[in-house]
Amino acid sequence: MKKVLLTLLLVFFATAGHAEISFDLTGDFFARGSYWKNFNLDPDNNVSYMNVDGETNLYPTIKVGKTELKMRIQMRDEIWGNFYGYETDAGTSVKDFADGFPYQYTDSTDANVQIARLWLRHYFENSFLDVGLRDGGQWGTTFGDAVEARYRVVWYPRTPVGVFVLLYEKRAELGKEDLKDSEDGDFMYYGAGWVTKVGDVFVKPLIIYAEAGDYLPNISRSALPGVLGLDLKNTGIQILGGALALNGDLGPVQFEAEFGMQNWMVEDLQDLAPLAALAAQPGLEDLANLAGLANAKDSTIWSVYLNVWNDLDFGRAGLSMYYASWDDKGGPFGAGWGFDAGEDFESNLILGDWLAIGGVDWQPAQDVLGMSMIKPYIANVKTPIDKLTCGASFAYIMSNQEKTAWEDFSAWEIDANAAYAITDNLTYEVMGGYATLSYDKKGLPYGAPSKDPDEVMLLQHRIKLVF
Repeated sequence: MKKVLLTLLLVFFATAGHAEISFDLTGDFFARGSYWKNFNLDPDNNVSYMNVDGETNLYPTIKVGKTELKMRIQMRDEIWGNFYGYETDAGTSVKDFADGFPYQYTDSTDANVQIARLWLRHYFENSFLDVGLRDGGQWGTTFGDAVEARYRVVWYPRTPVGVFVLLYEKRAELGKEDLKDSEDGDFMYYGAGWVTKVGDVFVKPLIIYAEAGDYLPNISRSALPGVLGLDLKNTGIQILGGALALNGDLGPVQFEAEFGMQNWMVEDLQDLAPLAALAAQPGLEDLANLAGLANAKDSTIWSVYLNVWNDLDFGRAGLSMYYASWDDKGGPFGAGWGFDAGEDFESNLILGDWLAIGGVDWQPAQDVLGMSMIKPYIANVKTPIDKLTCGASFAYIMSNQEKTAWEDFSAWEIDANAAYAITDNLTYEVMGGYATLSYDKKGLPYGAPSKDPDEVMLLQHRIKLVF
């Protein structure tokens, strides 16, 4: 943390004395209190839980002519005073716990400040170029998005027919100077997108191709394949993804929509089958997952999302819905995989944003996975109190999964919120959700609970600063 703050101070003072260099800083901060009832989805509803969490982000930009150095500095993304979140020597005795207090100030929290993004941007006459560690994993709407740090080179040329997006991304560098053909194992993404406007509607197609090359870097770069007589040089995966996002006006209403597709193509992963016998040996149990990849199959999943709304005198009224497919024979182990609504979409407060339902052992959910949802809602509703707005929604969710614990699963959730603008930059918000989950007997052979959990409730309040 000291190094990051020192770097910021040096940058500020270094740029302050040069007229051709400017420094800009934006950021955000929030602190949030939460009350959970039955967060652990117990059928007897016997646990309530409260905590306070928060996060701070700074976005410094150093400008030198037409070139910018952009950063995101993330700080204190944590639960306040969380004993389990810090490395202490505390055990189970009162004395051990006391030795670790106050937990929020232990040395391990120095790592809770990081430069999460760092990239260069240069503006040409009719385009701009990004190079470095920046956001990736988003396109069009927020549906299906999970923004992560990605090492990228992205060029945005402007043309009379719209803006194009051309990207190269390095996901994994597996080359080694003393290992022949190791460069073949690199994991890289290539993409091309286009943003244009047809009438009152923006049209945004995207295509992504990824080549993982050697999908098993840890095992293929060891002596084990040679000992077993395995040739894993050609094992790997190829991924072809696409999206078409639309947004704009349709007469009296506004809308956004997105169609998504992911195609998984495997290369000779069946060659891993001999590892199954080896995984039965003591100390080699971790090879079971690698052996399971021998069952991977070519597969395609897809999704469609639509959100239609109208901004009326009292506020916004809308209807949001999506379908996210599930392939019960696809995925890395041939046991099924599905389309995820995405961590940034936040289908609803409890089931999507916090519980992230639909996940399986080989594919954890980020929001709602392999399911469909329909949600009428109202937002930004004006009240008699100046600067106070409110909103509410009702969501019904139905599973599209087969041969998992989520087969024929359904759930519904009611959410509500109210926000008061203390200033233009500072907002206080109260929100809550109430959800029920219902499993089906078809999911019992795959691990579904025999008894549905009791209702889940979440109440939160948050103060947020944006500058």
